[in-house]
Amino acid sequence: GATLVDVVIGFGAHADPAGHLVSILAQAGAGRPPVIASVTGTDQDPQSRARQVATLERAGVLVASSNAQAAALAAALAQA
Repeated sequence: GATLVDVVIGFGAHADPAGHLVSILAQAGAGRPPVIASVTGTDQDPQSRARQVATLERAGVLVASSNAQAAALAAALAQA
């Protein structure tokens, strides 16, 4: 299995959604299933897409370029 998440940034979103997600994942520990994410937004958003992606990747999250690709990767992992 895998955990699939969409991180949405922009006005009205959490100030650091990736950082918040990473703190929750840290509580789950090393035994958690792989986490696959997509980040919806741009580098011009207050949270900066590049910064959010980097935060997730440093925590071992697989970041896909779109939510469709993230879903396909999660499905492939679930079938493995």
